[in-house]
Amino acid sequence: MGETRQVVVEYDLRPNRSDKVTLGGSFNILDDLKDYDDNPLPNAFSVTIFINGSLTWRQLAQPNSIKAVRRILMHELTHAADKFKATYSIPQSNSSVSPTQMDLDAYYNAPTEVRAHMRELYEAIAPIVRNQMDNPRARLGQIITNALQRVPEARDKWTAMTPHLSRQNKNRILKGLVTAFEDEETRPRTAARPIKLDTQDIKVLARQLTRQLQSRGLPKPNRVVAEEWMTVTNVKGDEVDVEISLVGSPKVDFDKTDLVQGAYLKRGYPNKMVVFLNAFMPPRTFESWPTRMIEKELYRILSHELTHAADLWSGKGSVGDLSKSKDELLRHHHNHPAEVKALMRDVATGVEDTVQEFMGVGMTFQQALTYALEDSKWADIKDYLTPKNHKTILKGVYTHLQDLGLTEPRGSRRR
Repeated sequence: MGETRQVVVEYDLRPNRSDKVTLGGSFNILDDLKDYDDNPLPNAFSVTIFINGSLTWRQLAQPNSIKAVRRILMHELTHAADKFKATYSIPQSNSSVSPTQMDLDAYYNAPTEVRAHMRELYEAIAPIVRNQMDNPRARLGQIITNALQRVPEARDKWTAMTPHLSRQNKNRILKGLVTAFEDEETRPRTAARPIKLDTQDIKVLARQLTRQLQSRGLPKPNRVVAEEWMTVTNVKGDEVDVEISLVGSPKVDFDKTDLVQGAYLKRGYPNKMVVFLNAFMPPRTFESWPTRMIEKELYRILSHELTHAADLWSGKGSVGDLSKSKDELLRHHHNHPAEVKALMRDVATGVEDTVQEFMGVGMTFQQALTYALEDSKWADIKDYLTPKNHKTILKGVYTHLQDLGLTEPRGSRRR
């Protein structure tokens, strides 16, 4: 209705033996709230979020804990934004309300609660749904249904609700979620960019692995020469541990002069990344490699695979039908949604230093980028990409360089 509403948000710590962060929330109308000049404030409400006071501050500060609080907060703020008053009143008690105190059929089917729970579910599944909406083969309704089963917090909420929801309200929530994401598709989108990674930490890791490799030499086939760990933050804000192994390649799959012969990431707890190094390269050839070139190769492949680790869309199905030709396999692989993001990171990683070097000798940004792209992974993949993915990767690389300040006039570049 366009009205401005004042909301007072409070957090109430209550001891609880469970490992849940939030124990619920409440929404109330305030009749006595006043401004600084002691004037009554109309349309004033209070929201209370009940927090598990038995958890430590470290536990409460975790990204997942903050997201749990946000979901409850958005649920209660939906009531404040709703033009209808809540039609179900939760019994008041000194502790958080238990399901036995509530008529769950009446609660979940109250019109205002239907809308508030729709918002709560939306907040829970939004990251994974947005991440999969670019897949042209997936239907939005199926993406949402899968997300309601895959995202733990959404799955728990939806499982608790569905036995009590009427068929009409169940359909209303599902249709509302579809409409919300369809509306997002019609809004102006934020610029494409590579999935955010801590590139400085990856460079340090590449440097450490290079030292180990130079001191021990190239491994024999299927032998591990170095192992490290790294933690990345995925697109949902959760920390993901990755165990990284440098292994001698069982055979030469690419150019026999290439140091890196491929890599893969196996999801699990922890995720396991294997980087295959050319076990058949003559020792003298490897010793002639400059340290900077080894670090650059490892940095590129680490960034690619860690992008997969930070992505919610797995690379499953990216290999394709092995009975097809090499060109068909590459076309299938490079256009897989997970690979598009990883290849975007490959190209961005490969050109950022080169663009800076070329601009340092007087080239314009556009000239520097054109030359840098032809000397990067882009030259190998561009002919296999669909027009949409061709454009997406270039836009992402441009935005990445823009974020670094490289596309700005040199006099105004960020420091």
